[in-house]
Amino acid sequence: MDYKIFLASQMVWNVPLFTVLVALSILYALLIRPITKATLKKSLFFYVSMLLFYFAVGSPLATLVHLSYSTHMIQMSLLFFIIPPLFLLGIPDSLFIHIRNRFHFRKLFISPIISLYLFAIFFFMYHLDEMLRLLVANPLVHQGYISVLMILSFHIWWPLVIPDLTQRYCEGRRKLFIGLNGMLITPACLFFFLSSYFGNNPALTPLTMQLCLPSTITISPMIDPILDKQFAGFFMFGIHKLGLMLTAHKHDALNEIKCLCPFTDRAFRYLRKG
Repeated sequence: MDYKIFLASQMVWNVPLFTVLVALSILYALLIRPITKATLKKSLFFYVSMLLFYFAVGSPLATLVHLSYSTHMIQMSLLFFIIPPLFLLGIPDSLFIHIRNRFHFRKLFISPIISLYLFAIFFFMYHLDEMLRLLVANPLVHQGYISVLMILSFHIWWPLVIPDLTQRYCEGRRKLFIGLNGMLITPACLFFFLSSYFGNNPALTPLTMQLCLPSTITISPMIDPILDKQFAGFFMFGIHKLGLMLTAHKHDALNEIKCLCPFTDRAFRYLRKG
């Protein structure tokens, strides 16, 4: 079966998710933005994060992730490297401060360094063939696994974009954290490049299993299997760097003093010595 014919029967919209995201956008426009006086830039960040989230998981185009490993990696990269920083950047500063003072959520969070290590390990394991087969065979576990990755990704971006200067990393610590971030994500990128030369895209089979296709139906690949994984690694690397660029911002001298600069985490002390 040609993939175009298959897509024609699978192109559906996630109406409940669309309704929720539209409701959140309306709430932001009519209530949150006027009260907090959010800037146009922050509003655009929020709306784009909503749009990309629906594009990644709720639109008909999300069906493509089941047919190509490279499009699957684009979806994963958007979910973990682009949407979290955009969403956090779209929340008004005053709302951030109010939530912090009201719920004292800082005490609930583990160190972003620990979150980064956990995310890198779980993200790498997710794309191992046996792990994918296990997760796809258990939809609830699969959804839980993705949810954990999403929570960890938000915590990773937190110290880079949070407006609270007592929690945001200063320039020196930002550079170390970003360097560690790139170092831990790189193995997954290399895995896609190297694995493209061993076998014919082994991860494609478990990805298509969740579509519940009859065993008699075969779908021709969209692109060459070797190029598919190479593109996957390239897209993940590029989108990850784009996410880091989104968090780049200048600090004045006063803000740098207030930022979280002391090298208290062991990982930071180790990197600093190196």
